[in-house]
Amino acid sequence: MTTEPTITFRGIAASPALEEDILDRVTKLDASCGRIVSCHVTVEVGERRYESASRYRVRIHVVVPHGEVVIAHDGGLQGKTRASRDGDDTRPVEISPELQRAQIAVHQAFDLVKRQLQDFKAKRRSKSAAARKRTTVAPA
Repeated sequence: MTTEPTITFRGIAASPALEEDILDRVTKLDASCGRIVSCHVTVEVGERRYESASRYRVRIHVVVPHGEVVIAHDGGLQGKTRASRDGDDTRPVEISPELQRAQIAVHQAFDLVKRQLQDFKAKRRSKSAAARKRTTVAPA
């Protein structure tokens, strides 16, 4: 990545665990999609309309050469966090349910942005292949 990722928290206290999780996901995204120029992630608390709805909104703005991808995602609760099942007693400290909900929203948003980046790259490849095909002159 060309520049350091920017993380903004709105209406929620900055959490080192959540910030570390976001930075890890940005690193993985850069490794899998490559050539990311910049990335800005915003995690904010929205209004809760229903008791079962998540109140976290995650916005990810990724700039790549020749374009950008923007995802605004209201996290749902259908996602799950992974628990350690290896049986050792060195599991991480339990995190609050609110932080878990924010992490679920972040994970879902990064899954969406990864798919969007893959689609963007596929479209760019097909456009450049079509342009090369048009400029190729057939032998006479």
